Order: sequence, then structure tokens, then C-alpha cells
Amino acid sequence: MRTRWWHSQRFRIALVIFLLEAIVLGIVLWQTLGHSHQKANELINEQDRIALDLLTEDSSKALLTLEYGRLSEIFERAADNPHILQINLIDSRGLVVASDRPALLGKARPAPRVAPDSYMRSIPLESLASEIGFLEVHFSNAELKNVYAQTITLGIGLALGGMLLIALAGISLGHLLTRRLQQLTRHAQAVAAGHRSQRIYLRGKDEVSQLGEAINTMIGTLANSFDQMKQMAFRDELTGLANRLQFHQRVERAIASARKHHHSHVLLYLDLDQFKIVNDTCGHDAGDRLLVELAGLLSGTLRGRDTVARLGGDEFGILLEGLDKEEAETVAEKIRLSVQEFRFSVGDKAFQVGASIGAVVLDEHVHDMKQALSLADMACYTAKDSGRNNVVFASDADGDTADRSAEMQWVPEIQTALQERRFHLLRQRIDMIDNDQPPVGWEFLVRLRGRDGEDSAPQRFIAAAERYDLMPRLDRHIVRLVCKAISEGALEDEQALAFVNLSAQTLLDREFPTFLAEQTHAAGIDPARLCFEITETAAINNYNAAQSFMQALRRIGCRFSLDDFGSGMCSFNYLKRLAVDFVKIDGSFTSNMLDNSLDDHIIQAISDIAHTAGFKTIAEFVEQPEQLERLREIGIDHVQGYLIHRPQSVGTGTSNHSYS
Repeated sequence: MRTRWWHSQRFRIALVIFLLEAIVLGIVLWQTLGHSHQKANELINEQDRIALDLLTEDSSKALLTLEYGRLSEIFERAADNPHILQINLIDSRGLVVASDRPALLGKARPAPRVAPDSYMRSIPLESLASEIGFLEVHFSNAELKNVYAQTITLGIGLALGGMLLIALAGISLGHLLTRRLQQLTRHAQAVAAGHRSQRIYLRGKDEVSQLGEAINTMIGTLANSFDQMKQMAFRDELTGLANRLQFHQRVERAIASARKHHHSHVLLYLDLDQFKIVNDTCGHDAGDRLLVELAGLLSGTLRGRDTVARLGGDEFGILLEGLDKEEAETVAEKIRLSVQEFRFSVGDKAFQVGASIGAVVLDEHVHDMKQALSLADMACYTAKDSGRNNVVFASDADGDTADRSAEMQWVPEIQTALQERRFHLLRQRIDMIDNDQPPVGWEFLVRLRGRDGEDSAPQRFIAAAERYDLMPRLDRHIVRLVCKAISEGALEDEQALAFVNLSAQTLLDREFPTFLAEQTHAAGIDPARLCFEITETAAINNYNAAQSFMQALRRIGCRFSLDDFGSGMCSFNYLKRLAVDFVKIDGSFTSNMLDNSLDDHIIQAISDIAHTAGFKTIAEFVEQPEQLERLREIGIDHVQGYLIHRPQSVGTGTSNHSYS
């Protein structure tokens, strides 16, 4: 951008110098003119005094001798001086006895009149202490004004000449001072335009030269920093692979290329299996080292034109350019085997990891990068759900992909419903199997109310919440609702318990016990009125975490029920080690017990073992009187189902027993 001349430093320096010198020159001229005028005035006054002294002496003698003829001649010669306009001698009678103007002789003294640009001096003449007359002399100011005008003209001329010289000197000085600064400016503009290799060379050892050297050093440093920033912007800091940003750009280019030229590329989404074991066992430093070694392994397996990127954590993206599905299957399998055969050692420990790989063909049917990554991600999830350490193409997992896509649609709905408080509670009574006794408690069930007013059951959204780690947040929200409901009398009986389901993810939430204590205290309820239901599968898969979690909540008085018992393969082995209060038999056994003797025997076995361990049993899904009667014969303690009580919204009133 070109700098306008009135904005330039050269102009500003010249202007400042000009103004400062003009002020100084003005002050000097003002003082000089004043002094010259004063001196001229003093000189003229001195001339006036001398003339008056001479004329006074001659006039006094003439008045005493009455010889006026010679005096008039003297007055006429004196009046030849341009400075003297008129001379009159007046005697004691007031008559003009001598004058440079003969016409006034013998006449009475004229009235004193001072012409413009003149002044008059009147001097009394005395003899023996008595006044004998006086002398009047009229002087002209023209000479004084002429001298003053000449002085001013000379001063202005000198001032203009001086100011011109000052302006030229200021411009020259400004140019001298800013010439090298302009060089620096042009250099900086060139660097800003992208020419970072330029260097500026200034002669001298003054401050501007040092500034030029400093700018050269700064530009060099900035160029290095820019290269490093560019590297950081497109490279993963840990592994040196392409990062997510660069990978997304290359996938977008590949999709555009496939749509334009009608050929295909393949996108692989790789998630390491068992990586968490290395992190948990040997620490994050070891995990980082594993990622670096695997990055080298993956890069060595691919062609130079292919792209491998670390997308985050233990996830990698691979773009195979110019390959079709069959060719990509071979490469993907080669990658999987390479990872499987890789051994990672930490001290005396050796670890084996696997790779679950989701793949999608990038052809004219793929619209954009978001769709491609979503398909590859869902195919990778399918690979994990299919036993891990395998390769699944999106086209081979269309059913699973559709399910996964449906789950993903629930994620924003769950998040929005939590923010808008659209989750609400139902309650279902759990009765003693003997109808004449009060209910043991109520199970609180959650529903998601859509914007259309329709409720969605948990079966529709819980899987999405679990897969995308929303369950801890949802569990906490439900606990808040339950505590509020209890404080408002939802349990009806003072001894009744509130049965609340908790997810496997919440078992790993170390802050949950503190959160629960805060909620029960705020609601003013006893934690002992809460009985948390944990599924058998969650308890077995997270056995150590489940034990620690249950112990922490038991310390504040909470109870536990093992839900869906019988659906796991190791139920009886773990049952003796889990400190629960209730065992809730999986509803599938109850539903089929009248038609399947094996289910009937399983229920009886669970009841016997639970009672031996000191646990109470609950049978759910009780819908027929015959089921109820058989459960009573087996010795089940509590029952739950539509025969006992249909779920109702919290706050809709009390519910009486409805079976016999």
C-alpha cells in the first residue's frame, strides 16, 4: 500500500523542523523590529532635542534684543529639513514675531493645530525668572514611519528567505532520515506479500542499520516459525503422521476426483484393540511409544501415494488412492495382519494389539467427506462388535450401518432433551408376593417426551446413549428426578424403596457417590430409601469397579439389586461375591415359564441359590395369574409386572393392589 505524502515520516519531520524554525525566526524578527523602531525613535528624538536647543538659544536672544529679521531667516533654513514642518516664535503679547512663514508675522498666535502624521513641541522662553515668550516647532512623523516601513520590509524579506531555506533544509533532512526507513518499509511489504527469503542491506552502524539487521533476524525466525506452524497444522505432533485436518482435506480431494473422473479410492478407519491395556498397565508414556511404533509400521506397509493419519487417541485414518474394493481388501487385510503380528515390549512385558478396520469405497455414490467418515466409523464399530481385529466394509454391514445411523440420530435428541428437561418418570409398583403386605417399593422408569408430545421408551434411545457415552449424564438427571419425586411423596409408604436403574458407565464414575450424597441432602431424603439396579452383565464386565462403587454407596445407606439375573453365563459364580440385597430374575424366564419347563427350573434354581446367599428375589414381567401362582409355589419374594401394576406417571395419585 502506497503511503500518501502527507502521511509520510519525511513530510512530518520536515513540517516539525519548519514549524520550530519558523517560530524561532518569528520571535527573532519580532524582537529585531521592536528594537529597530525603538532605536529610530530615539535617534529622531535626539535630533529634535538638538534642533530645539539651537532654536531656543537663538529665539531667546532675539526676544531680548528684538532683532527678529535674522531669526526668521534661521527659521526658514531650518524648515528646509523635511522633518521640520513649521517654526513660530511668540512673544509675551501672543504675537508671532518670527516664523518660517512670513505671512504669520505680527499676527496673533494661531490656534494650535497638529496635522496628521506630525507632532508639536512648545518650549517656554524665560529671562530673569519671567516668561518672555515661547517657541513652537511642528515636526513630521514621516521619517520615523519610513524607517519603520523599511525595517519591516527588510524583516519580511529576510523571514521569507529564511523560511524557504528552512523548508529546503527540513525536506533534505527528512529525506536523509527516512530514506533507509523507506527501504525497511519496502522490505517489510515484500515479506508480507510472501517473499520471506528477501534480506535488506543498509550501510552504516547507526540505529537504523541495527534495526535492519534486527528485522533480517526477525524475518528469518518468523520464516522458521511459519514452517514449524505449517508442519504443526498438518502433522500429528506425536507420530509425525498427517493429522485430522490434512487427512480431511485429502479425503475431500479424493471424493471430488472420484466423482469427476469416475474412478474409486478407499478410506480405512482403523481403531486399535487392547490399546487401553497398555495405557493402564504401563502408563501413557508407554502408550505414546506404542502409537509412534505403530505409525512407522503403518507407513511402511503403504505405497508412497497413500496417506496414513492419526485422527486422535488410538484411531488412524488411511486413504488408499486409485484402488477398488477388491484391491483395498487385500491391503486392509495386510495392515490388519501386520498389526496383529506386531509385539510391543515394555521391560519384561510383551503386548499384542489388534486392529478393527472399517472401510468405505469413495466413488460417485459418496457425496461428501462427512458421509464417508460416518460410514467408515460405523463400519469400524461393526468390526469391533463382530469380535474385533477384522475388516468390515460399509457395504458389507449395511444392516449394522443402518442401526448405527439410527443410533446417531438419537444423540442430538438426547442432548437437547437433557437441556430442555423433556425426560420424565413413570413408576411401577413391586409387591410382596403375598398381596396382604405393603409393596416393597417402586421402580422408576424414564421416558423421553418428543416435541410432538409423544413419549419414547428407553429401548429406543438407551443404546445410543450407551454407545456415545451419554449414560452418566442421563443417570444423574434421572437421580435428580427420583430424589425430587421421593421428596414429594411418590413412594407413598415410609418403608417403600425407590428402585433406580444405573448404567455400566456410571459404575466407573468415581464422583457419583459425592453427587448422590449432595442430591439426597438437597432433597431432604434418606439415601437408605434408594435401591440401585445394576444389570448382571454390567456387574460382571466391570467386576472390580462394581464392587468399589457398591461399597461406596452402601456406606451412605443405599441398597442394590442385581437386574436381569440369569442372562449371563457366569451368574452363579459371581453372585456369591456381589453384595446385593435383591436378585431380579430376567423377565425372559418369567414370560416363558408356563410353556418351557427349563425356564421354570432356572427360576427355581435362582431362587434357591439367592435365598441361600441371603438375597431377596424379584420376578419381573408377571402378566398372568398362573405365573403369579407358580412363582408363589417356587418361593419368590416379590413380583413386578402388568398383572401387579401398570406403570403410571409420577404424581398421578396412589395405586391399590390389583391382583389376588
